[in-house]
Amino acid sequence: MPTSKRAVVTGGANGIGQAFSKRLAAQGAKVVVADIADGAETVGAIKKTGGSAIAVRCDQTSEADVNKLRDAVERELGGCDILVHCAGIYPTAAQAHRNAGRPHRNAGLPHLR
Repeated sequence: MPTSKRAVVTGGANGIGQAFSKRLAAQGAKVVVADIADGAETVGAIKKTGGSAIAVRCDQTSEADVNKLRDAVERELGGCDILVHCAGIYPTAAQAHRNAGRPHRNAGLPHLR
């Protein structure tokens, strides 16, 4: 079903996030590929098929980066209708050893308002 929505896909540069980005664009959405990884490949693939997309480098655990993402979305698209959250952290150590009593830093995105 075609759409004229504006979408932000966190983790949109690779994997499932990339698939969401491409599918939303194929259905007519303007897509922001928000990822700590380079989103140029995803944006290029979307534009090659006639879609509309931009990439914004964003570490979802950084409030400053998320604020920059929000500002870019407002500036470039005028807002967001769809948010797909596919960003993730892949631990290399057991959770108990990594946190040492601190709360998990990716327990959600409270700074996305």
